Amino acid sequence: MLQKSVQQQHLKTILFVFAISFMAYFQLFYKLDELTLRKWDEGKNAVSAYEMLHNNNLLVRYYEGKPDDWGFKPPLLTWHQVLSMKVFGVNEFAVRFPSALYAYFTALLIFFFFKDELKFPYAGLLASFVLLTSVGYLERHIAKTGDHDSMLTFFLTLQTLSFFKYLRYNRQTKYLLLFTFSLILASLTKGIAGLFLIPGFILYAAFDKKFLQIISDHRVYLCLLLFVFVIGGYYGLREADSPGYLKSVWENELLPRYIDQSEAESYAKHHKDYFYYVKNLWNKRLKPWAYILPLFLMTLFFTRTKEIKSIYLYLLLVGLTYLVIISAGTKNLWYDAPLYPIIAIIIAAGTWQLFTFIEVGS
Repeated sequence: MLQKSVQQQHLKTILFVFAISFMAYFQLFYKLDELTLRKWDEGKNAVSAYEMLHNNNLLVRYYEGKPDDWGFKPPLLTWHQVLSMKVFGVNEFAVRFPSALYAYFTALLIFFFFKDELKFPYAGLLASFVLLTSVGYLERHIAKTGDHDSMLTFFLTLQTLSFFKYLRYNRQTKYLLLFTFSLILASLTKGIAGLFLIPGFILYAAFDKKFLQIISDHRVYLCLLLFVFVIGGYYGLREADSPGYLKSVWENELLPRYIDQSEAESYAKHHKDYFYYVKNLWNKRLKPWAYILPLFLMTLFFTRTKEIKSIYLYLLLVGLTYLVIISAGTKNLWYDAPLYPIIAIIIAAGTWQLFTFIEVGS
C-alpha cells in the first residue's frame, strides 16, 4: 500500500513537471530566435561568445579581437553560449538558449521548493505559472535574450531558498554548501550583482535571532574562504592577463557605477525617480499579477501556519531589501529580475492560504 502511494506521488510529480515544461516551451523556447540580436549587451555577448568559440581563451572575453574593454563581467554566461553554439550552431537561438534554459530551471526550482519544503505541489505549479506569465520576466534582457540576468536570477533564487533551509534545519552543512555554490556561480555570472541579496539574508537572520549562531559557525568561514579562493582567483588571473582590469571593474561595475546616474540620464531622466522599479512593476512588468499581489500579502497577517508565515516574512524582507538597494543606485529596466521568483512564491503561497481559509470557514 505504501509503495503504491509512493508511486502515485512520483507519477503526480512527473505530471507537474511535464505541465511546467509544456508551458515553458511556449513561453520561453518557441520562436526564441524570431527577433534579430538586440543592440548593446546581447549583441556584444554574442560577439564575445563567438570569439571565445574560435580563440579558445576561456578566461578573457574578447570583442573585435581584443580583450573586451566595456563588459567586465566574468565569463560563465559566455561559456554557456559557446557550448550552445557548438550544439546549435552560430545563431540567435544558440545565444539565447542559456537564458531560456535557466528561466526554465528557475520555474522548476520554485516548484520543487513548494513540493518538498512546504508540501504544496499545486501551489508550486501556480508559482511556476506566475513566473512564466509575468511580462517583465519575459521581456528584454531576462528570460528570452542572451543577457546575464536570467542565469543570475536562477542562482540568486537558489541562494534565497538554500539560505532559508540552512536557517530552518539547524544550519545543516548541505544547505550551507548549496548556498556557497550558488553564491560563487552568481558572482561568476554577473560579478557584484551576485551578492546583492546578502543584506536581506543578514537582516532576516538577525530578526530570527540566528545571526550570532551563524557567525560563530566555523563552517561559514571555510565556505567564505572557498568563495574568496574561487572568485578572487578568477579576478586575480584576469588582472594578470590584462593589467588594469581590476581598476576598470571598480569604475564600471562597483561603487562609481552604482552612484553615477549619468548613464541613466542619457536615455531616461525619470530613472532618477526612487520609485522607478515599483512603478514599472505596478504599471506593466508584473501584469497581470501586480493587482492581486496586495491581497496575497494581506494573508500574512491571518495565516496560522508557521512554515508559511516564516517564508512570507523571509521573502518580504529579502525582496524589499533588494528593492531598496537597486532603487538607490543607477537604474536599468531589468535590474528587477530577481524579484519575480520571490513574488511568484508569495502569490502562490497566498493563494494556497486563501483556499485554506475558505476550507476552514466552510
